[in-house]
Amino acid sequence: MIVITCRGRSTIMGKSAERHDILPIDSYAIASQTPKLYAIFVPKTQRFTLDLIRQSRVFCANVIEGHAASVAFCKRTPGEHVDKFKETDFIPAECESIDCPRIDQAKERIECELFEERLIGDHVMFVGSVRKQQP
Repeated sequence: MIVITCRGRSTIMGKSAERHDILPIDSYAIASQTPKLYAIFVPKTQRFTLDLIRQSRVFCANVIEGHAASVAFCKRTPGEHVDKFKETDFIPAECESIDCPRIDQAKERIECELFEERLIGDHVMFVGSVRKQQP
């Protein structure tokens, strides 16, 4: 399972603050080997996640095994008013090459800087330039 983490400034109910989100996604792909590009497809309905990635211009793709309850919670719960790290068993850590949280328990992670954004039907495709990939 690929679980996206992102962080950025967000204004909710008139208050601006740094926030993060965790979103499991169903669609992703290696977009290119040279240069290394990774694509994620985020549903248009996930406005909070979309806004954070657009604002910060980075995201981390975490490869997660197990943690079914946490994955399900993050998929069904919007992140605007909930700290998903506090509500799940995911442990936050910092990415090494980008300003973004990652999930400490991830088997692998792909740290990306936004390269391109495109509307594809009912999803937004973000193509990220891979800054660091760790097994």
